[in-house]
Amino acid sequence: MPIQFPFGRPSGGEPLPVVALRLTDITGRATSTLTAIVDTGADGTLVPLPILRVAGFKSSRIRREFVPGGVGRSVETVVGYQVTVRLGELTLPSVDVFGSVHIGDVILGRDVLNQLVFTYDGPRRLLDFLTP
Repeated sequence: MPIQFPFGRPSGGEPLPVVALRLTDITGRATSTLTAIVDTGADGTLVPLPILRVAGFKSSRIRREFVPGGVGRSVETVVGYQVTVRLGELTLPSVDVFGSVHIGDVILGRDVLNQLVFTYDGPRRLLDFLTP
C-alpha cells in the first residue's frame, strides 16, 4: 500500500511536491512533524538549523559546503546531524541531515530519495511512496 502525499500550495508558481516527516536522533529526541519540499536536484537533506537546535539534536563531525540558489549568495559550511527519518510507515535510520542558517524550508534530497521507490504524479499532484 503506497503512502500518498498531496502536493503543497504554489509558492509563486507551480504546486510543490511535499511530504510530512519526523526526525529522531539516537537518544530518542524528535522533531514535531515537519513539511519537507521534495527536491530531486538536491544532493542532501537540509533542515533549518534552529529546528535541529530546538529539538536538542547534537551535531556530528560531518561538514559539507552548501551552495544556496540565487545570485550573490555565499557558500555556507553546513553541519551534519545523524537522524532517523520517518515518512509515514517508512523508517530510514542513520541519515545525515544538514543544518543551515540560510534556508527557511526543510529540503528532502537525493540522499533519502535514492533509498525509496516513489512515483511523481504531476497531473494528480500526488507523490506515492511504496512501502518495502
